[in-house]
Amino acid sequence: MSHRLLALALAALFLLVAGAPSQSRAQDEPTVAGKKASAWLEALQKGETAKARRTGAIALGVIGAKQPGVVDALAQAMRKDPAPEVRQAAVQSLRAIGPEAIDALEKLIDALKEDRDDTVRQVAAVALGRLGKSADTVVPALTAALKDKHAGTRSAAAEALGQYAKDARDAVPALIEALSDKNNDRFTRAYAAIALSRTGGDADVIVPALAKVLAENTAVELREVVADVLAQFGPNAAEAVPVLLPLVKDAPIGLRRKAVVALGKIGPEARTAVPALREIVTKESEKLLVCFAIRTLGSIGKDARDAVPELIARTKSDQILEVRLAAIEELGRIGPDAKEAVGVLTVAQKDGRAEIRDAATEALKRIQPMP
Repeated sequence: MSHRLLALALAALFLLVAGAPSQSRAQDEPTVAGKKASAWLEALQKGETAKARRTGAIALGVIGAKQPGVVDALAQAMRKDPAPEVRQAAVQSLRAIGPEAIDALEKLIDALKEDRDDTVRQVAAVALGRLGKSADTVVPALTAALKDKHAGTRSAAAEALGQYAKDARDAVPALIEALSDKNNDRFTRAYAAIALSRTGGDADVIVPALAKVLAENTAVELREVVADVLAQFGPNAAEAVPVLLPLVKDAPIGLRRKAVVALGKIGPEARTAVPALREIVTKESEKLLVCFAIRTLGSIGKDARDAVPELIARTKSDQILEVRLAAIEELGRIGPDAKEAVGVLTVAQKDGRAEIRDAATEALKRIQPMP
């Protein structure tokens, strides 16, 4: 079951107990669906049917951790109740409670490691990501769960590791393995890529693994995520340029855009992309792709001077404001090597739109710096 479906299922279950808790005027004990917290605790702990215990677990999730005994009761039910539907409801409630369920940490780790039910393990991983504490104990458990037999648990573990950011640096080798494993579904691999970008791990180790996945004939959605992650490494992702280049020319439009953006983040080290980018600026009509290509040429800087004629042409005649503005600004970023654009930029200083005039003035300052 996907994380989205789990969230929807939990929301539907909460509706069964008629919404948020109300506060009794006579005393401080909250109520849900006309029953006090103590009654729901008893239902969870002593209910004769799985349905009664499950409903108690759901109601306690609505009541939350401020009521004494709630977190402990849910944790106990998650680990000991014989009915999987009750354990599922208990772990879902702990996940919904979030950081205030920190006292259930050890039992959540145990559930992730040991529960026989796939959904319990999956939601336990999600909950551990939300707690955001005790990385010393949680990160090893989540790392081990990257090899869980259940795909949903593996993806939840990868996503949760991303929440620990640099505290999950020890998980980098396992995350790379999860990313590289073609038997994993695209969700696990994508979450592993995202987690790797947050760990602060060595780019010399992570970037080659990302580039290898980007070169695969695999799901476009996965490769789009990987391209986004590569962009976050900036100039340190230069090794991926040969893999990004073919995608600029021949890929679904979304992936083409992301490949162009990644090259722009890499900057001057992506100079070999200039011919392909010039072709986009000359021939393409899709606004975002053209804008991204222009911006990337500017990021490459003086090594993109061969693209000055194409940028001048867009500055002169393009009817789309964003494209024309991008061309003007990036001519400025190329600097003195774009001196042949002085004439068209001087004309642009008289444009009826203030943003065009201002951009042209700034670009001229960079192309013709004051002595």
